[in-house]
Formats: sequence, structure tokens, C-alpha cells
Amino acid sequence: MAYFLLVFVLPWPAIAYMADVHTFDHKEDGCPPRAVATPLRGEFARHALAAADSVQARSDGMRRLCAAAQGCCGQPFEFPLVSFLALFGDPAEHDYGSHQLDSSEGTWKRSVTVDRQASIDEFLSDCPVGAVTGRLIVRHDSNNTAALWTERADGQTGLAESLAAAARSKPSASEQAQKAASKAAAESSKDPFFVDSDSEESEGGTAAKRPRV
Repeated sequence: MAYFLLVFVLPWPAIAYMADVHTFDHKEDGCPPRAVATPLRGEFARHALAAADSVQARSDGMRRLCAAAQGCCGQPFEFPLVSFLALFGDPAEHDYGSHQLDSSEGTWKRSVTVDRQASIDEFLSDCPVGAVTGRLIVRHDSNNTAALWTERADGQTGLAESLAAAARSKPSASEQAQKAASKAAAESSKDPFFVDSDSEESEGGTAAKRPRV
């Protein structure tokens, strides 16, 4: 049996082109350059998306905390864990206070204490009670529910008491009318005349004065 060996002879430009293609597609370790760049771009996109989600979750946490601060202390409210963690971080000592895990068998598995006034002002920036609050205690069930307790700052009264005091200090309508009548009587005693703009005695547009009856 005879075997035939076929040899194809390619022109030199084609051989050079193939060599260039090989050099471009592969590095010294045999890994194509494209395989290195693509995961880096994907990783950057994931980090950017995670950062945007974190900002949104933190904003949601502040909104829910503000609404709860205007309600009754200890009243459970909806607070997703992702928003809770975006606002208070992992269990540790923080600039705002502390975040601790509760190993008891009760409902609440996490406890956050905020006792730094600058942090309270930040967390309750859109809440009117933030100005009179000196401490926040937030407990969470590690699922979707939390409860909030607030303590007043030293020398401050609650929001309801502040509004009531302002209402008491404002004179009533009858008191205002009585004060206006007293003022008018005092002015009348100083000037026993009144201005009659319809008087026929007025000349040149000058109103005449007549004695009070």
C-alpha cells in the first residue's frame, strides 16, 4: 500500500499573517487578553450597583425610623433587615453608639443604641422630634420588624408638650378682642374727637372733626 504525503506550500504573506494572529490572541502564558479584562468590568459594575442599592436602603431606613419616632414608643413597625443594616451596620461599636446581637429567646434579635446627638440629628433629619430626642433604642427581629424607643434630651420636653405650651402662651380670641377694646378706649380718652369723612363741613378733601357723643 502506498502512502502519499501532500504538502501545501503557502505564500510568505499568509504565513506572516497567521503568525501575527497567533501573537495577538495569546500572551506568553497562553491566556487570551480578552479573558482578563471582561471579569474586571463585570466586577466594577456589581460594586457600583451594590453601592446604589446601599444608598437606597439607607434612605429607606431613615424614612421608616422617622415615621416610627413620631408614633408610640415600642410600637412594632415594618423595617426590612437590609435597610436596618444599611443604616446601622454590622454588630459592633460605632460612632453613633452600638449595635449588639441578642441571644435570648425573645422576639428581638438585634439591639441598637444611638446616643450621639450628631447621629440622632442625622438619622432624624426630616423628623420634628429629632430636636428634642437625646437617645434612640431600636430593636429588630432580624427579619422584617422593629420597634423604637426614644428618650428626651436633657432640658427638653416632648413634641406634644411643646405644642401645648405654645398654645397656652397664645392669647385666645376673646382675650385679643378685650385687649383691642381697651386700647381703643384709651385712645378715645386722649382724643375726644373723631374724624367724619362724610361731613358737609369738610372742604378741599379735608375731613372735619366732631366731638364724640
